Amino acid sequence: MKKNNSINIDSTAKVSGLISVRRGDRNKVEIQEHSFMTGKIVFDGNDNVFQMSTSCKSTGKVLIKGNKSRVTIGDCSSFQSIYLLCEEAAYVTIGKYCMFSRGIEVRTSDSHSVVDVETGARINISAPISVGDHVWVGAGAFISKGVSLTK
Repeated sequence: MKKNNSINIDSTAKVSGLISVRRGDRNKVEIQEHSFMTGKIVFDGNDNVFQMSTSCKSTGKVLIKGNKSRVTIGDCSSFQSIYLLCEEAAYVTIGKYCMFSRGIEVRTSDSHSVVDVETGARINISAPISVGDHVWVGAGAFISKGVSLTK
C-alpha cells in the first residue's frame, strides 16, 4: 500500500513526464521555483527524497530504490540527458551551477551483489556520490558509487 508520499512543485516550475511510486511510503519530491524537468522520477521503497533546487533544468530518468535514499540537486544545475540510480540508503548530492552534458549515467550501486565465497558476505555495498559546485561533466560520462567530484 502506498501512503504519505508527497509531491511539492513550485508554481513557477515546469514539470512534464512521470513521477511515480512503484511501491513505498513517505517518499518526497520537491521541485523549487523556476526549475524545469522532463522525464521520469520513479520511487521503489520507503522514506526516499528527490529535491531539485531553484532554476535547475533536467531531462532524463531518476530511479530511487530501497529505503532512505536521497537525491539533492543544487541551484542552477542542469542535465542534458541523465540516468540516475540511487539505492540502498545512499545519496547523490550535486552542488550549485553544475552542468551535465548528454548521455550521463550516475549510480550509487552496482545493481547486483558480489559475494565473498568464503564468508558469504556481500562485498560491493552501495556508496554515496558527491559533486561539488561549478562542476562540468562531459558527454557519455559514468559516475559510480563512492565518487566525489570537485572543480
